[in-house]
Amino acid sequence: MLLQTTDNLVSEVRSLINELNQDSLDTERDILPALNRAQEHMMALLSKHYPEPYLAEYRVDTVRGRGKYEIPEDAWSDNVTKIEMISNNRAFRYEVERANYRDATKFRADSRPNTPYYYTIQGRDIELIPEPSGVYDMIMWYLKAPERLVLQQGRITLVNAAENRIKVDVVGSDLSEENDSLDSFVNIVDGQTGVIKATCHIKTISGTQDIEFKSNTSATVLNRTITTDLTTVVDEDGNLLIHENDYVCSIAGTCVPYFFQPARNFIVSHAAADCGRAVGVPSDSMYRERDKFEQEIKDTWTGREARLRIKNKSPHWSLQRYVSRFRR
Repeated sequence: MLLQTTDNLVSEVRSLINELNQDSLDTERDILPALNRAQEHMMALLSKHYPEPYLAEYRVDTVRGRGKYEIPEDAWSDNVTKIEMISNNRAFRYEVERANYRDATKFRADSRPNTPYYYTIQGRDIELIPEPSGVYDMIMWYLKAPERLVLQQGRITLVNAAENRIKVDVVGSDLSEENDSLDSFVNIVDGQTGVIKATCHIKTISGTQDIEFKSNTSATVLNRTITTDLTTVVDEDGNLLIHENDYVCSIAGTCVPYFFQPARNFIVSHAAADCGRAVGVPSDSMYRERDKFEQEIKDTWTGREARLRIKNKSPHWSLQRYVSRFRR
């Protein structure tokens, strides 16, 4: 797969604008915010038409008598799609049905059942109804917000995990050794998928290529767990996950966006239209091009299962009844 970084997206935006004066648009002030706005627009579309690529699950133990649990902070617009409970003997999972908050009153009860039957969303919390009577494993399925797009600060050319060091092609100008600066915290990003493999705290920068990370530092920064030993970043088989051609970037996000093609084209054309309008370049044709890619996103059905017009089981029928499956 051809490596694509945020820097490549920035170059494509400039190319589409056909900008004669390269100084009229600043990368970090103008183009990166435009790319992130385009990404947010893309997520608004995907959340309605094709949310599966960004689904994530969050596990939490319920507490006896406690009904409210916080939605993960990285949820896109607090979008919880499903909640499952695991039985005590771990023999099966069952889904907790979502109830409208206006209808929730009839489901609340003073006596607590073994497990809840319904949930509602209140602000940044979900409420289980009725409250659980014990400790159970709850799985919250939600739509995960994409990482913000930031510029890459170096491509890894050598990994020395035993000494907590890496070598990059060129250390980015935004990195710092200052202990109290957020610029001294970096994400190590998969060069193919954009997945953040580790977050580290810079100890020293030697020359223009060598970076050493601290082995004793803060536990978390910006809700990211700090890795203090690169040898612990391994897969299920114990193989080191950090490789050559991975990237280093700011702790604020990722520098390797991973989009399926319609989404990537949409983001570039959306950002180019916004930036072109800002510098006086006619943008009508760019917005028409963006609308074409927007429709492609809406028409994306890859991997989607056939859905039911109505549920297989209806609580209004005295016996279990099944209906044939229809595609929308």
